[in-house]
Amino acid sequence: IYKSLITVYPDIASLRNSYGNLLIQMNNLNNAKEEFLEVLKLEDTNLVANSSLGFIYLQKGILDSSLMYYKKTDEIGSKYELVDKYFLAIVYTSLREFDSALFYFQYIENNLTNEYPVKFLSAVFMDYGNLYSDQNLLNKAIDKYKKSLLYEKNNAFTLTKLGFVNMRLGKDSVGIDYFKH
Repeated sequence: IYKSLITVYPDIASLRNSYGNLLIQMNNLNNAKEEFLEVLKLEDTNLVANSSLGFIYLQKGILDSSLMYYKKTDEIGSKYELVDKYFLAIVYTSLREFDSALFYFQYIENNLTNEYPVKFLSAVFMDYGNLYSDQNLLNKAIDKYKKSLLYEKNNAFTLTKLGFVNMRLGKDSVGIDYFKH
């Protein structure tokens, strides 16, 4: 249906965005990418297209392109500003540009409200902890992992991370206790 509608109405960006999002859900990233690139030909500041392209390139591991589109999304601005900044932090972490990632994680932490979904809040602190763990700043990692647990108390992945980090610090019994949860 989407293809037929796009053939008739090729210049409706929202139609192409909807089709692109459907293609992402179907894990058809290459065709989704093409739809979003077509949207940007129509509207170069289209928030959905820029953000979706950032996501697609992140999934494909093409980090420089992902960063470019997420930066554009951040420049455009949206009501989901912290989500956009979260993805910037993730891309910078993947690029091993820790200072830039830290800048965005700190911004997010300082501006978080409970209007965001619990899973998002938990993920922010989980990935923030991963940033510190990657830099071998283990006590700071523990602090962020514990904040993640404030939002998802029994998250097995976070508990496992806490177990491993405590063991890296030589606190084997504490680490094992986290594994038991």
